[in-house]
Amino acid sequence: MPALAGEYALRGADSGGATRTLPTHLKYATLTPTVEEEEKKTPGQLIAELRGEVKLPLDLQRPKIIELLNIAEFTHQVASVVPLDDPIFQPTPPAVMFDSFEPLAEYTVELRLRNNDSVARRVKVLPPASAVFSVERRQTAAANTKIAPGMDVVFVVRFAPRDPVDYVCDLICVTEREKFVVPMRARGPRAILDFPDLVAFGTHPVRSTATEAVLVRNSGGRPSRVSVTVPPPFSVSPAHALLAVDEPVQFEFAFSPSACGRAEAEMRIEYETGEVCYAYMTGEATDVDVRLEASSVRAAHTYVTLRSQRTVRVVNRSGAPVSYRWKLYADARDERDDKLERLLHLASLEAAAEGGLLPASMDDPAAQRLF
Repeated sequence: MPALAGEYALRGADSGGATRTLPTHLKYATLTPTVEEEEKKTPGQLIAELRGEVKLPLDLQRPKIIELLNIAEFTHQVASVVPLDDPIFQPTPPAVMFDSFEPLAEYTVELRLRNNDSVARRVKVLPPASAVFSVERRQTAAANTKIAPGMDVVFVVRFAPRDPVDYVCDLICVTEREKFVVPMRARGPRAILDFPDLVAFGTHPVRSTATEAVLVRNSGGRPSRVSVTVPPPFSVSPAHALLAVDEPVQFEFAFSPSACGRAEAEMRIEYETGEVCYAYMTGEATDVDVRLEASSVRAAHTYVTLRSQRTVRVVNRSGAPVSYRWKLYADARDERDDKLERLLHLASLEAAAEGGLLPASMDDPAAQRLF
């Protein structure tokens, strides 16, 4: 009979393609060997997550199998439709998480283990290694009762924190074929730094520096160091800071474009507790209306050993102050190419001097090219 809509199909690696369908109310997500790369969070999204305003779903990772057992020692049903790299029982949730807890209080979470095999199987959970965690089976039947195919067994995980710190422990589940791990994590208080999602510099003259000051406050429950990384043409000062609870720190962002056009970059913000978020920085550089009053200058006639002079005015018709200087070359590339040519020629003259072929005087055109 074909599977109905909403049914969950199980296929085993050694079952010859046989398919077993479960009723709609037992529908379960498929385990995947890998998890897609996590989406980059903005500071606003990270703040909402740390404050508990948004609960992100847990990634449905394949549980880690730490030991394979001889199934024949526990049952005569040695054939299984569950692939060997998947545990027979699938945990829900895949990781037990506790967040926003208070010391000396008690919290509980239900952990369900579903039998994904085609025959009844046993499962047990070993006591946690940490004293702040405990686990007990909900007594709906005897502790050694087998779990029917597609059915769940429920365990209650208790968490009794003593201090407002992070707790990490692994819960070891034992089936007739393997031992696998369900991670347990408790996240203590975190710093909450209110960085903006966007730092926009607008339009500024090219080869000038624009600055934006941003006041960041730690509204979380613990002090934290933070590292801010930005790529050129942007920069930040300070790049590292320590923010106590309710303490503000001013960060100064700078935009120093070397060419005309729009610039966009990601600012990486990393807390010392491992949280990372990304803000965006934008800016646009344009040429300003700065020109010479006259397009050419003609020097007046004068006598030998005397000199004549003319005044040249540089007019800034833009609304921004501009620094300038007179240069021999039109751009940095021409200057670099000419310097390289001079260095190469100087090296050839040094080689010629060692061979006794140096020009006899500075009147030699070869020597004059260096000056």
